[in-house]
Amino acid sequence: MNRVVLNQIILTGKVATSPRRQYQPDGTPVIQFPLELNDNCVEKGWIPIVAFGNLALSYPELEAGQLLLVKGKVRSRRWQTPEGRERMQIEVVASELQLVEPDSPL
Repeated sequence: MNRVVLNQIILTGKVATSPRRQYQPDGTPVIQFPLELNDNCVEKGWIPIVAFGNLALSYPELEAGQLLLVKGKVRSRRWQTPEGRERMQIEVVASELQLVEPDSPL
């Protein structure tokens, strides 16, 4: 029996802080930023977004306060701090980013 796994999310919100831009050791560009949501279902009202490759390079003007539509998939990451504490973060890996005009219908 084939098992289908679906993992797709579409969010709109404001870029909460200016994106952090960096490169992975293999040279892949990455941007990371929190997306502020107007919904009480997400703790602190924001969710971390990460984009890789050409998508990370597509929006060099992206900055805090801009309204953005994000399509992607949800993933969780686990790591251990230098002090030995286990950490976990849920984030959205973007497959599409689109700036939205404030008065445009979504």
